[in-house]
Amino acid sequence: ELNDIKVEYHPHSQIPSTVHHFSEFTCSRMTEDTVPRNNSPWEPFCTQLDFEIAEIALEAAMTKDQTNRLLDLVHRSASSNDKFTLQNHDEVRSLWDIASQRYTRFQNDTVSVPFDSEVHEFEMHYRPLWDWGLDLLRDKYLAPHFIFDAQRLLKFDRERFVRFIDEPWTADAFWNAQSQLPSDAKPLAFILYADKSKLLSFGTQKGYPIIARIANLPVHIRNNNTALGGGRVVSWLPIIVENQEHAKKKNYVDFKNAIWHTSFYQLLASVAKHLNTGYWFECGDGIQRHLWPVILILSADYEEQCIMALIRGLKGKFPCPVCLVPQDEQSILATHELCTCCQSEDVLRTARSKPSEKEKELHLKAFSLRNVENVFSRVVHVDVHRALSFDRLHTNEEGLWGDHLWKEIKFWISDLGRDAAVKLDKNFDGLPRWPDLTHFLSVIAVDFTDGTVLGDLSKMIVFAAQDIFTSSRCKLGHLLLHCIRYYIEFDIYASLEVHTEHTIAA
Repeated sequence: ELNDIKVEYHPHSQIPSTVHHFSEFTCSRMTEDTVPRNNSPWEPFCTQLDFEIAEIALEAAMTKDQTNRLLDLVHRSASSNDKFTLQNHDEVRSLWDIASQRYTRFQNDTVSVPFDSEVHEFEMHYRPLWDWGLDLLRDKYLAPHFIFDAQRLLKFDRERFVRFIDEPWTADAFWNAQSQLPSDAKPLAFILYADKSKLLSFGTQKGYPIIARIANLPVHIRNNNTALGGGRVVSWLPIIVENQEHAKKKNYVDFKNAIWHTSFYQLLASVAKHLNTGYWFECGDGIQRHLWPVILILSADYEEQCIMALIRGLKGKFPCPVCLVPQDEQSILATHELCTCCQSEDVLRTARSKPSEKEKELHLKAFSLRNVENVFSRVVHVDVHRALSFDRLHTNEEGLWGDHLWKEIKFWISDLGRDAAVKLDKNFDGLPRWPDLTHFLSVIAVDFTDGTVLGDLSKMIVFAAQDIFTSSRCKLGHLLLHCIRYYIEFDIYASLEVHTEHTIAA
């Protein structure tokens, strides 16, 4: 029947294909209402009130005396039915220690990398990635939500079944990863997100967090940063203070890349131990599974992707971390050969066999690669160029739009003068208010830093500027609006949470 859903399971699962009526299929799919909830998340504290009082003491960094005075006051003033049992700072500290043991704790290690005849050491904080994944697997509340076998979903359109993709395990990468494993193995797929950024909207202090998610969990669980099973910071990579004496020199840039990859391997070391044999583990549902770690997706902006792939960036001969498009052919829409980790390893191996440093550099430069060993070459079943993922926030909202098209809009508004700027602000303020869409009172004099707000701005700019950038008044501004319209169409496709064969082909 029309809209029937066909589910094809990976051959290793030994589950036959099934066909469901659309209404039955949607009812069986997980929704946000099914996010696992722990009815007593304050454990090991005896009551919720105990936890909330202890949390205040922790957030305020109270001393032992201050904590004891606070607890004494609570006991003296308690008048509700809620039972308060904490007595002193030592008891609070003991309960925090017990709570911290329930999940994998951060470790502090030193990373050593040689440069300029010296060995430089850097401090790194991380949770062993494999241990963190097992924390989620043993949780009885999350157990029913894990999907361990790849699937292909197809919807009948009166003529044929059309494939659609809505979760990682319904895409080719998950299917192909499971195909490389022993028939009894189940992939435990990690999504890793890296982004160096300021820790506060003010000040200069930076952090370099790595955030992990489990791709086997549904999107409403893994992308929920507050609920059980959501993304968690699993590492803080070292921040390298720029040395002006060596800044922008090739050897120093290679040194910084080497620090990144050496540090990242610390995070992956617990995973690497099980890459050849897998790991038998009893999950929260009581079932023993032969788990196999897979780094499925590496999500990052362009700067971090260049570091992950160890390419030379925009000025390199091949500036794309995914394909071998020459630098001077980026504006030509054509298909190019894809990069592979095997190819990159061969280039590095050949370069290091050259007799002189000059010859090594020339060979690496010809392929836009760096003289650094890639950490992902030590991880079986991972091709870093395939794992790198498009990041809409950085690529579109903050990148193509925020850093380029929006700046062009402001340039041409400035060129037209004050009246154009005033009219654009009025046009934005005059647009109807809409749920979940930012309403702008003014835009020209405001510096936007939030990617979501920039995305809202891009959705409205054509409507707000169409009577300003007319073909007769500002021909180039008018052409810019045409360009932005095409960008918005592309961004709409990129924002779809469910893709079909047709939308991908488009």
